[in-house]
Amino acid sequence: EDRPFPVLGYAKKCESPQFSDKLDLSVGRFTSKAKDLIDREYNSKWPNQQPRFWWRNLSEVEIAGWEARANGKFNKNLSAWFSYTRLEKVNDTSNDARLDERPEYKFTSGVEFNRGRFGSLLVCEHLGAAKYVAVGGGKTMSEKIDSSTRFDLTCRYQFKSYFAIYASVENLTDAKIQSFGHVPGAPPIYESPRRGVVGMECKF
Repeated sequence: EDRPFPVLGYAKKCESPQFSDKLDLSVGRFTSKAKDLIDREYNSKWPNQQPRFWWRNLSEVEIAGWEARANGKFNKNLSAWFSYTRLEKVNDTSNDARLDERPEYKFTSGVEFNRGRFGSLLVCEHLGAAKYVAVGGGKTMSEKIDSSTRFDLTCRYQFKSYFAIYASVENLTDAKIQSFGHVPGAPPIYESPRRGVVGMECKF
């Protein structure tokens, strides 16, 4: 697990004219060193040669950055939250090179509405560009994963305490989001396009 842990933080609760209840704010600095981290090393000859990447074991990775969070309520039915993470370092300590596919920052926000048996949630996730530098097949490669923004919408209706139906649309705007790094000259690989899911939930 390479999730960093906070070592320095500041939190404050304050009144805001836009929110009927208290607005919770927090800012934190995190830093850590992960031992024996497993990561990918890309094949510079892919797709002409398989596999696309190999797994490698890194003896130590240094992780550092900042994180800010806020959440609050507009009224009894409507609430909102956001979080922002700035990832300054995710570096292999043996050569001080940043690991592949780690975005420079990440912004997540959401708006939740609940009224009676009906509830809905709209989530936005924005990933900053990710530097991509890898050594594969004895060749140093340089590429970049572009920044991306996606929206997910979920609606739910609770008929009974034991029965509910829900519908969700993932990647609402059908954005093209790169999911993996790629070697120069090779086509990028994208996450799934927009899709809808309808289901029901029963509790016994």
